Amino acid sequence: LSILEKGIDHAMRIQSRFSWEPKKALVMGAGPVGILGAAALRMRGYEVIVASLEPQGGRKEKLLAEAGIRYVCIHTTSIAEVTRGADAQDIVIDASGSEMAVPSAIEALAQGGICILASVIYRIMNRRYRTLWRFVCGNELQRMPGVLFPVGKSIG
Repeated sequence: LSILEKGIDHAMRIQSRFSWEPKKALVMGAGPVGILGAAALRMRGYEVIVASLEPQGGRKEKLLAEAGIRYVCIHTTSIAEVTRGADAQDIVIDASGSEMAVPSAIEALAQGGICILASVIYRIMNRRYRTLWRFVCGNELQRMPGVLFPVGKSIG
């Protein structure tokens, strides 16, 4: 969790300069890293949604609900449905273990939002996602270790 907490701390430091208080977070993946990341964000006062493949009503959803964290099964509800408009997220953590989740993670961000990629390994990405990765780390977005943040968007 220490690497993930470092990403969260970086994100919070960056967002502390904004004229509004970021408060919404999405965690993609309900494995150990995803659940711990969601708990870390919740303890910092964020409204947290965890999106994963497991059906709703399971023990992970119950555990998360006890901590005040909402669970969404992406088989029945798309990330886009959960994060459109005013529900766009200030912080998104991708702990899904799949490079295919990266586009959805980035699209879920609010203006000035930060995406923490906790599970993507560049060398195993297929060609399509390597191209996206180069785009993300190129001119449109700047990269810190494990943290991406938009450049050139209005943040205030």
